[in-house]
Amino acid sequence: SVFLTGLVDLMDYIRDNYEMLCRDIYSGQINKNVKIPEEVRSAMMQYIVPDRRRAKELLAEFREGFDTPVIPRIWPKMSWVGGIGTGGFFPYARRMRKYSGKNIPFNNLCYAASESLIAVARHMGDESYVLIPDGGFYEFLPVDSADETKTLGIDELEVGEDYRPVIQKTLEAKAVGVNADASDVLRMPVLLPVYYIAFDGYMAAVNGQTGKVSVRACKESKYIILPWWLKAIFATIAGTACVALGLFAFGAGTDLIAVASGCLALVFLFVFFAAYSQEREDTFGLECYRRIFTSKGGPSKEKPVTKPVFFMDINGRREAVELRFTSGLRVLRALGITFGIVFLPVIFALVINGLNFRQIELGGSAVWFCITVPLAPVLLVKFGRMDIYDNPWIYLIEENGEKRRYRPKRDPKETREILMFIKDCFKPPLLWVSLIMILLFCTMVYLTAFGFGD
Repeated sequence: SVFLTGLVDLMDYIRDNYEMLCRDIYSGQINKNVKIPEEVRSAMMQYIVPDRRRAKELLAEFREGFDTPVIPRIWPKMSWVGGIGTGGFFPYARRMRKYSGKNIPFNNLCYAASESLIAVARHMGDESYVLIPDGGFYEFLPVDSADETKTLGIDELEVGEDYRPVIQKTLEAKAVGVNADASDVLRMPVLLPVYYIAFDGYMAAVNGQTGKVSVRACKESKYIILPWWLKAIFATIAGTACVALGLFAFGAGTDLIAVASGCLALVFLFVFFAAYSQEREDTFGLECYRRIFTSKGGPSKEKPVTKPVFFMDINGRREAVELRFTSGLRVLRALGITFGIVFLPVIFALVINGLNFRQIELGGSAVWFCITVPLAPVLLVKFGRMDIYDNPWIYLIEENGEKRRYRPKRDPKETREILMFIKDCFKPPLLWVSLIMILLFCTMVYLTAFGFGD
C-alpha cells in the first residue's frame, strides 16, 4: 500500500470479519454478502480452493484476541511492512504497530504528492528521504532568506547550506483561477499540498491529495456562558411551568395551580441547584468560535463512519454487538413513566368516569401529587439517565451486516424477589397497611373522578 491507511483498513476488516473470512477459507467460497462485481467474483473463484487446516489455524489465532500483535502469529515469515507512515500518517503507523508488533520494520517507501514523486526513503525503518532530482522542477530559498522572490534552481545550490523548497500550484475552476503559494505548507511534517482560498467571509482549505475541502468562517461567532446557578434557576422555572401547564390541561383551578406550582418550585430549586453545582462556570462570559464545514467529496467516495462494535458472550457464544443508549423512544418512555406515575389517580379516574375531563376534580388527588410530584425529577433521572446507561439496547450484527435487537431474558431471581415482596405486603403485619393504602388510593380515584359532591 502507498499509505499505511490501506493496510490499517485491511487489518481492521480482518478483525471485524474474521469468522466470515475463516468460513470462506474453510469452504473455498466468497461470502455472498461481500459486494464485488460478479465478473471479479467468478475470476477469483477459479483460483480459490478450500483450505480447512489453514482456516482452523487462523480461527484459533483470531479467537485469542487482537490485544497482542496478530500479524506475527498469522504470518510469521513477514519481514517488513511497506507504506508511508510519517508526518500526517503517523497515527496510522501507531495503529499498524498494534497489529505488527515492534520487531517488523516499516519501509516508508517515498515522499510523494499529487504533483510528483519527490523523494524516496533512505533505509528500511528510516524516516529521512533522498530527493529525486528529476522528479519535478524544484525551486529553493535559503532558510534564513527574507526575500521570497529570489529563488534558486537545483543547480544553484551550495553544499552545506540549508534550503527550503518552494512550490506554486494553480487551481482552476469554471470562471476563476487562483494562484496559491504553498511554501509554508512544506513546513508541515508530511508533504500534502494544501491550498487556501478566501472568499465572501470564508476561508477554504483544499487538500491536493484527496480533493476534500474544509471551510472556516473568517468572522467569529459568539455565545453567552451562563453561571451554573442561573442555569438552575432557569431549569426550575421550566420545570414549574411544565407542571403548571399539566395541571391546567386537566382543568385545575387557578388557586390550586398557584399553590402547587409554588410548592414544587421550592423543591425543584433544591434539586436543580444540586444537579448544576458540579459545573465549572460560575460567572457570565462570552465564548468566541468560528463555524467549520467539511466536505464529503473528493475523487473517491468517503467511507461512512462506522459505529463502534463490541463483543459479548451471548448464549455461550462470543457475538459482535452494537450498543445503543439514548434514543427518542427511550426518552419518550422515561417521560411517559414519570407522567403516568404522577397522574396515576387521574388516569384511573378518567377510565371510570368515561373520559369526562370536565368532571375531573384534581383536588381529590392532592395527597398523591404532594408525594409524587417532588419525586418527578428523581424518576426522570432514574428512567431517563441511569436506566438508559445501565441497560443499553443490544443489537446483534449478522453476517450480512443487518442488526437484530437482542432482548436478554429476565433473571428469574429478580422475578421471584418481586413476587415475594408482593406476597409479604399481604401478610401480617403489612397486610393492614397495604389494605389501608389501597383504600386511600381508591378513595382518591373516586374523588378525582366524581368530585366531593355539593
